[in-house]
Amino acid sequence: MPNWSFALIAAVCWIASIGIFALVRSEQLEMMSFVANARPAKGKFVGFVMWKEKERGLSSRTHESAIPQLEFETESGQKVRFVAASSGNKMFTNWSAAPEREYPVLYDPNNPSHAQLDAGFDKVFWVVYAALPVLVIPAVVFTVLWLRRLLAPV
Repeated sequence: MPNWSFALIAAVCWIASIGIFALVRSEQLEMMSFVANARPAKGKFVGFVMWKEKERGLSSRTHESAIPQLEFETESGQKVRFVAASSGNKMFTNWSAAPEREYPVLYDPNNPSHAQLDAGFDKVFWVVYAALPVLVIPAVVFTVLWLRRLLAPV
């Protein structure tokens, strides 16, 4: 295997791991800011909003999804409806909605329509952080192999 291939593999792994870390960290900081300023409420399931999406590729088929809509009342008594999936709740794929069932909601007091289900957001980020060694370990190994070959006496 040529010496440059070790450097290339190491560089790709380093760039991917640093990029993923930066992206996830940015999302986590944004979520932490939202959660720090958000107010809790009890949201009730009020129905589904149908979402149509064209499938990727050359196919002209469309995919239709039922996305849950919830309603909650702010501290000032304002009733607000929001669609869970458009509020950052992509993790709720197995939605078990029952009419009038209550769910914990967090909302921005300055913009109550910016709301989402309260679902322990840190767990999602730590899963990604735990997976980063899958890229970091090969990056370290290929960096060491490349440096050993580079510095080896000829």
